Amino acid sequence: MIQWVLERLQHCAAVGQVVVATSDLASDDPLIAWAEQQGLRYSRGSLQCVARRVLTAATEHGATSFFRVNGDSPLVDPDLFVQAHQVFVESHGQLDLVTNVFPRSYPPGASVELIKTQSMARAVQRMSTEEEQEHVTKHFYLHAKDYVIHNIMSPVDYSGVDLAIDTVAHWETLERFQQQLTKPQWECSLRETSAFFRV
Repeated sequence: MIQWVLERLQHCAAVGQVVVATSDLASDDPLIAWAEQQGLRYSRGSLQCVARRVLTAATEHGATSFFRVNGDSPLVDPDLFVQAHQVFVESHGQLDLVTNVFPRSYPPGASVELIKTQSMARAVQRMSTEEEQEHVTKHFYLHAKDYVIHNIMSPVDYSGVDLAIDTVAHWETLERFQQQLTKPQWECSLRETSAFFRV
Protein backbone atom coordinates (compact mmCIF):
# COMPACT_ATOMS: atom_id res chain seq x y z
CA MET A 1 0.00 0.00 0.00
CA ILE A 2 2.77 2.41 0.87
CA GLN A 3 4.40 1.70 -2.49
CA TRP A 4 1.18 2.87 -4.14
CA VAL A 5 1.14 5.99 -1.96
CA LEU A 6 4.74 6.70 -2.95
CA GLU A 7 4.03 6.25 -6.67
CA ARG A 8 1.10 8.63 -6.51
CA LEU A 9 3.15 11.24 -4.67
CA GLN A 10 6.03 10.87 -7.12
CA HIS A 11 3.63 11.68 -9.96
CA CYS A 12 2.34 14.83 -8.29
CA ALA A 13 3.92 18.17 -9.19
CA ALA A 14 2.84 19.71 -5.87
CA VAL A 15 4.85 17.25 -3.78
CA GLY A 16 8.55 17.75 -3.20
CA GLN A 17 10.58 15.57 -0.90
CA VAL A 18 8.88 12.46 0.53
CA VAL A 19 9.78 11.60 4.12
CA VAL A 20 8.59 8.45 5.86
CA ALA A 21 7.64 9.28 9.46
CA THR A 22 7.32 6.11 11.51
CA SER A 23 7.85 4.89 15.04
CA ASP A 24 11.13 3.95 16.68
CA LEU A 25 9.84 0.45 17.50
CA ALA A 26 11.61 -2.59 16.05
CA SER A 27 8.34 -3.64 14.38
CA ASP A 28 8.79 -0.70 11.98
CA ASP A 29 12.33 -1.69 10.99
CA PRO A 30 11.07 -3.42 7.80
CA LEU A 31 9.40 -0.16 6.74
CA ILE A 32 12.67 1.70 7.19
CA ALA A 33 14.51 -0.98 5.22
CA TRP A 34 11.97 -0.49 2.41
CA ALA A 35 12.39 3.30 2.58
CA GLU A 36 16.16 2.94 2.26
CA GLN A 37 15.71 0.66 -0.76
CA GLN A 38 13.53 3.35 -2.35
CA GLY A 39 16.08 6.06 -1.59
CA LEU A 40 13.63 7.84 0.70
CA ARG A 41 14.45 9.93 3.71
CA TYR A 42 12.84 9.00 6.98
CA SER A 43 12.32 10.10 10.57
CA ARG A 44 11.51 7.96 13.59
CA GLY A 45 9.79 8.91 16.84
CA SER A 46 7.13 8.06 19.37
CA LEU A 47 4.48 5.51 18.45
CA GLN A 48 1.83 7.31 20.50
CA CYS A 49 2.58 10.98 19.79
CA VAL A 50 2.21 10.95 16.04
CA ALA A 51 1.82 14.72 15.93
CA ARG A 52 5.30 15.32 17.36
CA ARG A 53 6.71 12.58 15.13
CA VAL A 54 5.32 14.32 12.05
CA LEU A 55 6.57 17.70 13.27
CA THR A 56 10.05 16.26 13.82
CA ALA A 57 10.07 14.81 10.31
CA ALA A 58 9.16 18.20 8.85
CA THR A 59 11.70 20.20 10.85
CA GLU A 60 14.53 17.69 10.43
CA HIS A 61 14.16 17.93 6.66
CA GLY A 62 13.69 21.69 6.42
CA ALA A 63 10.04 21.77 5.35
CA THR A 64 8.22 25.05 5.94
CA SER A 65 4.99 23.25 5.05
CA PHE A 66 4.07 19.64 4.46
CA PHE A 67 1.34 17.28 3.35
CA ARG A 68 0.21 14.70 5.86
CA VAL A 69 -0.34 11.43 4.01
CA ASN A 70 -1.40 8.18 5.68
CA GLY A 71 -0.15 4.75 4.70
CA ASP A 72 -3.67 3.33 4.64
CA SER A 73 -4.60 5.63 1.75
CA PRO A 74 -3.04 4.08 -1.37
CA LEU A 75 -5.56 5.80 -3.66
CA VAL A 76 -4.94 9.42 -2.72
CA ASP A 77 -5.59 11.72 -5.67
CA PRO A 78 -2.58 13.77 -6.88
CA ASP A 79 -4.94 16.38 -8.36
CA LEU A 80 -6.25 17.20 -4.89
CA PHE A 81 -2.70 17.82 -3.68
CA VAL A 82 -2.17 20.23 -6.56
CA GLN A 83 -5.39 22.04 -5.70
CA ALA A 84 -4.50 22.30 -2.01
CA HIS A 85 -1.00 23.54 -2.84
CA GLN A 86 -2.37 26.23 -5.13
CA VAL A 87 -4.70 27.49 -2.39
CA PHE A 88 -1.83 27.47 0.11
CA VAL A 89 0.55 29.38 -2.18
CA GLU A 90 -2.09 31.95 -3.10
CA SER A 91 -2.67 32.67 0.60
CA HIS A 92 0.89 34.05 0.85
CA GLY A 93 1.51 32.37 4.19
CA GLN A 94 -1.80 33.35 5.78
CA LEU A 95 -3.18 29.81 6.08
CA ASP A 96 -2.28 27.38 8.83
CA LEU A 97 -3.99 24.42 7.19
CA VAL A 98 -5.55 23.54 3.85
CA THR A 99 -7.81 20.51 4.12
CA ASN A 100 -10.71 18.69 2.50
CA VAL A 101 -12.11 17.10 5.67
CA PHE A 102 -13.48 20.13 7.56
CA PRO A 103 -16.22 19.33 6.77
CA ARG A 104 -15.54 16.13 4.83
CA SER A 105 -16.98 15.98 1.33
CA TYR A 106 -14.36 13.65 -0.17
CA PRO A 107 -14.25 9.95 0.72
CA PRO A 108 -12.05 8.50 3.46
CA GLY A 109 -8.76 7.56 1.86
CA ALA A 110 -8.82 10.72 -0.29
CA SER A 111 -8.03 13.13 2.51
CA VAL A 112 -5.63 15.99 1.85
CA GLU A 113 -4.05 18.13 4.57
CA LEU A 114 -1.34 20.71 3.87
CA ILE A 115 0.03 22.18 7.07
CA LYS A 116 2.37 25.08 7.80
CA THR A 117 5.20 23.66 9.90
CA GLN A 118 5.27 26.68 12.19
CA SER A 119 1.56 26.20 12.88
CA MET A 120 2.11 22.49 13.57
CA ALA A 121 4.76 23.39 16.15
CA ARG A 122 2.33 25.75 17.87
CA ALA A 123 -0.40 23.10 17.82
CA VAL A 124 1.84 20.39 19.29
CA GLN A 125 2.70 22.65 22.21
CA ARG A 126 -1.01 23.17 22.89
CA MET A 127 -2.17 19.55 22.61
CA SER A 128 -3.57 18.33 25.90
CA THR A 129 -4.98 14.88 25.10
CA GLU A 130 -3.60 11.61 23.75
CA GLU A 131 -6.28 11.70 21.04
CA GLU A 132 -4.95 15.01 19.75
CA GLN A 133 -1.40 13.69 19.79
CA GLU A 134 -2.37 10.53 17.92
CA HIS A 135 -4.62 12.10 15.29
CA VAL A 136 -2.15 14.80 14.16
CA THR A 137 -4.62 17.45 12.92
CA LYS A 138 -7.50 16.85 15.34
CA HIS A 139 -6.29 19.75 17.50
CA PHE A 140 -6.73 22.16 14.58
CA TYR A 141 -10.32 21.12 14.06
CA LEU A 142 -11.20 21.15 17.76
CA HIS A 143 -9.75 24.65 18.11
CA ALA A 144 -10.55 25.99 14.65
CA LYS A 145 -11.11 29.52 15.97
CA ASP A 146 -7.40 29.69 16.84
CA TYR A 147 -6.22 28.83 13.31
CA VAL A 148 -6.79 29.93 9.73
CA ILE A 149 -8.18 26.88 7.95
CA HIS A 150 -9.28 26.63 4.33
CA ASN A 151 -11.51 23.71 3.40
CA ILE A 152 -11.87 22.35 -0.13
CA MET A 153 -15.38 21.11 -0.92
CA SER A 154 -16.08 18.46 -3.52
CA PRO A 155 -18.36 19.31 -6.45
CA VAL A 156 -19.25 15.59 -6.65
CA ASP A 157 -21.28 13.49 -4.20
CA TYR A 158 -19.01 10.73 -2.87
CA SER A 159 -21.51 9.31 -0.39
CA GLY A 160 -20.99 5.60 0.13
CA VAL A 161 -17.36 5.63 -1.05
CA ASP A 162 -14.53 4.53 1.26
CA LEU A 163 -11.00 4.41 -0.18
CA ALA A 164 -9.17 3.83 3.12
CA ILE A 165 -7.78 0.32 3.53
CA ASP A 166 -8.55 -0.54 7.15
CA THR A 167 -9.98 -4.07 7.01
CA VAL A 168 -9.41 -7.39 5.25
CA ALA A 169 -12.49 -6.67 3.12
CA HIS A 170 -10.99 -3.34 2.04
CA TRP A 171 -7.74 -5.11 1.16
CA GLU A 172 -9.57 -7.70 -0.92
CA THR A 173 -11.35 -4.92 -2.81
CA LEU A 174 -8.01 -3.24 -3.46
CA GLU A 175 -6.64 -6.50 -4.85
CA ARG A 176 -9.63 -6.83 -7.19
CA PHE A 177 -9.10 -3.25 -8.27
CA GLN A 178 -5.44 -3.99 -9.01
CA GLN A 179 -6.33 -7.06 -11.08
CA GLN A 180 -8.60 -5.10 -13.41
CA LEU A 181 -6.18 -2.24 -14.03
CA THR A 182 -5.25 -1.55 -17.65
CA LYS A 183 -2.97 1.42 -16.90
CA PRO A 184 -0.60 2.50 -14.11
CA GLN A 185 -2.52 2.80 -10.86
CA TRP A 186 -1.45 6.44 -10.32
CA GLU A 187 -3.21 7.42 -13.52
CA CYS A 188 -6.60 6.34 -12.14
CA SER A 189 -8.59 9.41 -11.19
CA LEU A 190 -10.65 9.78 -8.05
CA ARG A 191 -13.83 9.29 -10.07
CA GLU A 192 -12.50 6.01 -11.47
CA THR A 193 -11.43 4.60 -8.12
CA SER A 194 -14.60 5.81 -6.41
CA ALA A 195 -16.78 4.00 -8.94
CA PHE A 196 -15.02 0.75 -8.04
CA PHE A 197 -15.02 1.29 -4.27
CA ARG A 198 -18.57 2.55 -3.83
CA VAL A 199 -20.33 0.45 -1.17
